[in-house]
Amino acid sequence: MSARGSLQPAENPITENIVEVGDLRFTYNKREVLKGINLNIPCGNILSINKNSSG
Repeated sequence: MSARGSLQPAENPITENIVEVGDLRFTYNKREVLKGINLNIPCGNILSINKNSSG
């Protein structure tokens, strides 16, 4: 079988998170702007967060 189109999972995949955030809260000028944010990013994944200033 050729390697093209035949991706296989690793024998020992990494299952740890490189980033873990639990119950994140942030207050700005007495106003809670983030409330209870949870985020897990597993090793080997890519995450992009950007500001969309289109309106």
